[in-house]
Parts: sequence; C-alpha cells; structure tokens
Amino acid sequence: MSIRNDSNRIHYYIGQRILRKRKELGYTGSQLAKLLNISQQQFSRYERGKNRINLLSLFKIAVALKTPMNWFIEDISNQLDTILEEEPINAKYNFIQSYDSVQLANETKRL
Repeated sequence: MSIRNDSNRIHYYIGQRILRKRKELGYTGSQLAKLLNISQQQFSRYERGKNRINLLSLFKIAVALKTPMNWFIEDISNQLDTILEEEPINAKYNFIQSYDSVQLANETKRL
C-alpha cells in the first residue's frame, strides 16, 4: 500500500462522515451544496471521496452542519495506523512529515 492510496482512503472516510452527518440532520446533498455555494456534483464528489477536500471546505461544511470539524476526522489516525502497519516504518514518517498532515494537525489544534 502506498501513502497515495492512504490519502485516498482518508478522503473517502471524511466523505462518508460528511454523508452520515448530512443525513442525520435531514439535509439533501443539493441543499447543502447550495449553502456552501458549490455544485451538487462537487459536493457529491466530496462525499464519495472522489475529490480531495481542503481544510477550508471541510471547515465550511462543519459550520453548515453545526458540527465540530474534528468530528469528521476523529478516527482517522487509528485507521491509518492499521493501514500503515503493513508498510515499512519510513511510510509512517513520510505521512507525518507530509504537508497535508501538518496542515491537518494545525487546523485541529485551533478547534
């Protein structure tokens, strides 16, 4: 498994959390897309993990869903540890040192 595949899994997981919370609150994808000022297709790609979601977009979704941003990412580290157990030790350090992980950590600290 590569770090790139892990990144895809992370985005899929975040998308599934968005979908879960949206349905829990009774929104349609179209309603939420309109609130976020994005197309319904783009929002659907986020939920399916087909497009990467940047931190600003995730923040806007969290605000729209009145949900703490960390809720969308809270179990990722446990899942990633399981995934990376199959990788050489250097793969963990490559992820930890990646720009995305540093950005994610900084945004999480601000919450």
